[in-house]
Amino acid sequence: MGHNLLAKPLPAGWTYPLSDSQVDQLLEDDLDDVYVDLDRNLSWWRALDDVRQRVIANMCFNMGIGRLLGFTKMLAAARAAKYSTAAAEMLDSKWAREDVGIGTAAKPGRALRLANMMRDGK
Repeated sequence: MGHNLLAKPLPAGWTYPLSDSQVDQLLEDDLDDVYVDLDRNLSWWRALDDVRQRVIANMCFNMGIGRLLGFTKMLAAARAAKYSTAAAEMLDSKWAREDVGIGTAAKPGRALRLANMMRDGK
């Protein structure tokens, strides 16, 4: 994960190198933004178990709420507790193939790790 300086520049007066507490504050603020976006657009996401909430939040952090909302079949399956279908939809995407990588069973990429979490709940 990382902070997008183009979308949200550093606060006024902050200079490099950043302190650990500044980095922690950036991450906390970014995650707060993710949770607000998810609550506003996917009110049901908090009814998921913790693992699947983390998958949805991770994807939103990575690609933004706009792109996440394009995963209509995955989101519908997750909402309906059809987690194997949701995982398959995650892997059947440009995001998985080109953006974050699927990898292999022995060395899973981000997409496969998250899809496994979605499918298995662990």
